[in-house]
Amino acid sequence: MSDTSKIHPAITVNNIKNFIRITLGMKKSQYEFWSGLFQIYYRAYEVLDHIIPPTSDSSSSTIQTTPSATQTPSWEHLDAIVLQWIYETISHDLLRTVFKPDSTASQACDRLKNIFNDNKNSRAVHLQHQFTNTCIETFPDASSYYQELKILADQLGNVVSAIEEDRLVLQLITGLNDTSESLQSILSHREKLPSFYEAISTLILEESRKQQSATQAASSVAIALISSTSPSNKPSPSGQSNNTYINRSRGSSQGNN
Repeated sequence: MSDTSKIHPAITVNNIKNFIRITLGMKKSQYEFWSGLFQIYYRAYEVLDHIIPPTSDSSSSTIQTTPSATQTPSWEHLDAIVLQWIYETISHDLLRTVFKPDSTASQACDRLKNIFNDNKNSRAVHLQHQFTNTCIETFPDASSYYQELKILADQLGNVVSAIEEDRLVLQLITGLNDTSESLQSILSHREKLPSFYEAISTLILEESRKQQSATQAASSVAIALISSTSPSNKPSPSGQSNNTYINRSRGSSQGNN
């Protein structure tokens, strides 16, 4: 069997959403994550040249027509598949914004990149405000809190410069509430700041300890409540009648005497 009869890897992908499990939206700050995931699959399925043309002298509007040895379909066919992948993983509003007839996958990617990379300064200001004002009390748990901080730090790094880990850890500590004051003290007074992942490990352990303590306290209250309402602890329904019986017994004895 000759090499030209091999099935190109891209043809085997039935549903790109099985791999790219997020939908890129106009109002969602997920572009870098979405783009990074696609870079992996562009390489894995041998279609990177549809996003980054292999020749520098070709314009973005020129379609490359030289397939590799493993490409059974035409270059145009493969480019349409990659374009489908892109369109299937973005929101309807975003699709309407970037869609153009006869577009190549590379051109669609360029339009998306321009949308999310425009106005970097205003985006940086907005992200910086979000980053410095993120507090654990606005999240249901510690995991949601530190994940949001990490996402914001990554987004800031994409529009300005990389966020140093010490700064990320300090913001993680700063955003803890009063109930985590002891944890704040432990983390901030160490001779050397812990790594981000060491800090979140400590945070999760502290949260787990508090949840366990709360569960035990609730259980103790429930047991005490049950005990207090148990029939064996209730007074006689007729304490007065008991006294009456005793008094009658005494009177009867005295009459017999």
